Amino acid sequence: MKNIELFDLYTGKILSKLYEHFPLKVNIDVCEMLGLEIDEESLNIPKECDIFNDTVEWLKQSGFIYYDHRFAYAYSGVVLSAVGLETLKATPQSIKARDGIGEMMRDAVIRGKNEAIRTAVRMALSHAVGWMK
Repeated sequence: MKNIELFDLYTGKILSKLYEHFPLKVNIDVCEMLGLEIDEESLNIPKECDIFNDTVEWLKQSGFIYYDHRFAYAYSGVVLSAVGLETLKATPQSIKARDGIGEMMRDAVIRGKNEAIRTAVRMALSHAVGWMK
């Protein structure tokens, strides 16, 4: 997958987890979320782990999430910000859905539908950009 596709997928997984647990803070272990392992002997770190870390940082810098502490490949005290929560609660006008973007994203993550996850992320980010203007 291309980096932007991985970004969309990881954004969906992160936001879905936070939406499901809101308002509780959660811990995120990068390897656990991705189902990957870091080779402790060679310290060979999969590219996907770095993309995941940079996705978390982008979500924080863009105002979607907060976290208390960052470790090499883990985060503690992660929670949606007000912007993140409102974005996920939004229902796009372009579709006739009873659920908001967050519910659509969570359902796609549960079903493992990568394209549906990426679509929900694009809708969420588009909504947020329009709302922030």
